[in-house]
Amino acid sequence: MINRYSIFVLALIMFAYGCGIKNPSIFSHESPYHPINVLEKGKILHVPTGAFVSQDDLLSYITNTHIVYIGEFHDNLEHHKIQLDIIKALYNKFPGRVSVGMEMFSRPSQPVLDKWVDGKLDEKEFFKEWTKNWSGYYDYYRAILVYLRDNKIPLIALNADKKLVDSISQQGIENLPPELKSQLPDIDRSDPYHRAMTMAIFGDPRHGTKEVFEKFYEIQLLWEETMAETIANYLKSKEGKGRYMVVLTGGGHINYGFGIPKRVFRRLPEPYTTVLLNTAAHEVDKKTAREKGIKFLKVDLPSVPLYVADFVWATGYDTLKGKKPMLGIHFSDKDGKVTITGILPKSPAENGGLKTGDVIDGFDNEAVKDSSDLIYLIGLKKFGDTAVVSVLRDGEKKDFKVSFVKKQDGSEGLSEQTQP
Repeated sequence: MINRYSIFVLALIMFAYGCGIKNPSIFSHESPYHPINVLEKGKILHVPTGAFVSQDDLLSYITNTHIVYIGEFHDNLEHHKIQLDIIKALYNKFPGRVSVGMEMFSRPSQPVLDKWVDGKLDEKEFFKEWTKNWSGYYDYYRAILVYLRDNKIPLIALNADKKLVDSISQQGIENLPPELKSQLPDIDRSDPYHRAMTMAIFGDPRHGTKEVFEKFYEIQLLWEETMAETIANYLKSKEGKGRYMVVLTGGGHINYGFGIPKRVFRRLPEPYTTVLLNTAAHEVDKKTAREKGIKFLKVDLPSVPLYVADFVWATGYDTLKGKKPMLGIHFSDKDGKVTITGILPKSPAENGGLKTGDVIDGFDNEAVKDSSDLIYLIGLKKFGDTAVVSVLRDGEKKDFKVSFVKKQDGSEGLSEQTQP
């Protein structure tokens, strides 16, 4: 019997690959003129011709297609700055005719995204929706999300309902009950290169049996077909007709075109552009990546006789590590209580007098109802700021002043973590 947790972990590993594991060499053989893994930072390669283009040339090119897929690494700030530049350029040329689709949100979130764009939802509440859909990285995308809100650019939730994903991880598609099967998009399993690439990723020794692979592959197909269906349906709708759409997604979902782009084209045969943002090899080494928790897959990837993308943009590597202060706690979020389960030594929490067992119910006079409230409010702080943390300790309410000061040993980048 396959363990449900194992399936979930495998799905996350595939998700990580789909979203851009930092192994620049995996694309090295997929450009006929210039090896992609040795491109200099800032170079933009038109893969089919081997020609290098300027940023202005690229922006001019993409205005000729109504769908632009931008493949990213989620934790690279440079990628999100480029995405925002592309969105701004399109919006400035076609005001009122641009939409943005993001894989980070599942389709049930659409009403909340509409409220955000309409200015009817404050950021703390919007952040709650983000945490329901995506684990972390909000600050990496915040500038994009705020720009969409400020300019009332429609934000489209692309991805599959998490309940459906969870059901497939347990049962597989064939064993779904009829009410869930009816929610499935039309799924095309026929692409041999897509399956071969997925199988190669699955070939990492940490994965599992053939039965596990099939569920692993079904989840990947569900994600990509759902996103494709959402994009096509939106662009054919009254609201989306005639619009330009920018799709923000992990690079693995657009590489070679057989993920989302091909599946959209099957439903809506219109021209599109794929732009793969690829961290230049010299910009990140394995030591740096491992410090960020990135895992390198031990796989032998197949040769795919397709262009990896229309354009590859070689970028630097910039993260928020060490740039944002942390409180320095582990906590449990259960039964409507955010309880401290551990405190890191010499952290703002310890220096401010917080203790294991404290229940945090306020932060700078704002209520803390759950972990997303706390994480959002801490995220507003900068080094040098202070905060008043209100806790319940032994049935008594107490306030503690904490200071977010950089430490001399460089360990200020402590992360708030939940514990089950």
